[in-house]
Amino acid sequence: MGSFVVKEDLESYKFALSCFEEFFQAPDVVMTDQDPALISAISKNWNQTHHLFCLFHIYRNIQKRLLSIWGKKRSLSQTFLLYPKN
Repeated sequence: MGSFVVKEDLESYKFALSCFEEFFQAPDVVMTDQDPALISAISKNWNQTHHLFCLFHIYRNIQKRLLSIWGKKRSLSQTFLLYPKN
């Protein structure tokens, strides 16, 4: 599902999810980034739907945090951050 919302807040996401349900059933599983408003909207609108985090976004957050801890030490970052960046 893709959607454009004017504002990335709880009410906008709840509206987008309810519009989705006008044409389709609520999905069994949804994968998203870690947006708290979207997570909350999913749990409120689709309480039977399982929510998963997108692996790409998880990995990107790990990269950011590890690089902030290690700084620019190439040997450590290259050892643990081998995942492609595209």
